[in-house]
Amino acid sequence: MERQRWKQEDAEARLSVHNKETQQRLLVVQREREAHEAFLREYEAHVADATQQAVSLEASIVADQANKLGARTKLKETKAFDLSGQMLATSGQTLPTLDKSRSRQAATRQS
Repeated sequence: MERQRWKQEDAEARLSVHNKETQQRLLVVQREREAHEAFLREYEAHVADATQQAVSLEASIVADQANKLGARTKLKETKAFDLSGQMLATSGQTLPTLDKSRSRQAATRQS
């Protein structure tokens, strides 16, 4: 009978140790899960921030390209205007001369 009681106490002690180990493992798993979820939330926030920065950078690049295109278009128009002035100069008149002659004609008409 004492041997049976000793076996019962030993089994209960082992079960208690097993239960404590199981609780400890569950606690460790729960902490790992919480840490992983926190990591995922932080990563998602980082991805959202990086995406927003990329969109902002892309918008600034597009705006810069639009400005450059506008400047190139103005430069092209200026060159075309200069070329047309040179063409008139070869025919004997420059654009400023044309403007002066028109203003003289307008002045003589008014008087």
